Amino acid sequence: MPSCNSPTPSGQSASTYEQCREDDNTHGECSSLPSYKDGDALRAFYSQSGDLPGKVDCVETGLGCIPTDPSDLAEWALNWGIGLGTLLAVLFVIIGGFGVATSAGDPENLEKAKKQITAAISGLLFILLSALILDTIGVSIFGLDFIK
Repeated sequence: MPSCNSPTPSGQSASTYEQCREDDNTHGECSSLPSYKDGDALRAFYSQSGDLPGKVDCVETGLGCIPTDPSDLAEWALNWGIGLGTLLAVLFVIIGGFGVATSAGDPENLEKAKKQITAAISGLLFILLSALILDTIGVSIFGLDFIK
């Protein structure tokens, strides 16, 4: 049976005296925990430990661990957006290259494929430069370090 003396944010051990006793622990094992009925004791206990019960750092999904902290979430979304945008730009360059290769000398299809390649490269430059601009503004003006 896990000890109740130090509650964890994951909820694996009890965070109040009553929860500890419900887990069939002795009074001695649970005596260091505050009662849920005493709000002041709970606030004092968790202000010392720094961890709130039920606090999670991230949520596991099919996309990986999505952070719950707003700044970490913004960084995660920016990284995913840049990655997805880069992937799409490369895909459209490949599709445009295929269009050039299969245009068979038709000027209309060749021009359409060239425009697609130009748009894909422009989009890729926009994505990469916007990340650079955000990093420059964040570091020089706000003192934030986005790119690690």
